[in-house]
Amino acid sequence: MKKILFLLLLISFNNHAETLQLVTGEFPPFVGKELKNGGTTSKIIKLIFAKMDMPIQIHFKPWKRGYLETLNGQYLGTFPYTKNKEREKYVYFSDAIYDLEEHFFALCKTNLNYTKLEDLANLTICKPIGYNLFDLKQLSEDKIITLARPKSMIHCFKMLALGRVDLVMTNPSIGSHLIKQTFAHPNDVIQLEKSFVNIAHHLIIPKSYPQGKAIMNRFNHTLKQLKDQGTIDLIQQTNTQPIEQSKLING
Repeated sequence: MKKILFLLLLISFNNHAETLQLVTGEFPPFVGKELKNGGTTSKIIKLIFAKMDMPIQIHFKPWKRGYLETLNGQYLGTFPYTKNKEREKYVYFSDAIYDLEEHFFALCKTNLNYTKLEDLANLTICKPIGYNLFDLKQLSEDKIITLARPKSMIHCFKMLALGRVDLVMTNPSIGSHLIKQTFAHPNDVIQLEKSFVNIAHHLIIPKSYPQGKAIMNRFNHTLKQLKDQGTIDLIQQTNTQPIEQSKLING
């Protein structure tokens, strides 16, 4: 019976070539209105839906607004998002589109290092409003660290340049991209070698969206096919360039 229903949904989707609406924000090089193909993740999303024969249109809006409007049913879904328990109450998460690591970035002159949680004691760490804090939230509540939460990641790196924060936490692709934008001498900033958390980026669809679960199942099936073919890895390698290994601190 489940197979029959799934086939009927496939026929229904393909016979009603309605353009599905998705929304995302500014998070170069993954997504961005001015980026080629809308960014690496947008390119992957477009390819998956094209393979599904489901036309889409991607809109760019501030993250909080896009997320709330998605929950309100104005969009099929939004991306790229990381998992947390609060979001899982309201949305379906796709399988991992790709995996990432979150690292700390610091000014070279500070000689900071991170090998264990105790190394973070009394430091001010920057992570923008709306971003997943992971275990930084508990460290802040326990008064081990101080959190700085500006409106965007580039503001975090500007605060780092001014010495107003000790560390910025993000993934190497974002870090490398924004360091080049913010610092006249990019070598003034280093990426600490040990990652703080391993994460993944996902498409999310509200549980309230009609046929949302069925669409997500198709999405995951197509995503797996493209991963097995090596297509997703190829797009990532072509479109994202992590910070050079020569800029890492050992430890």
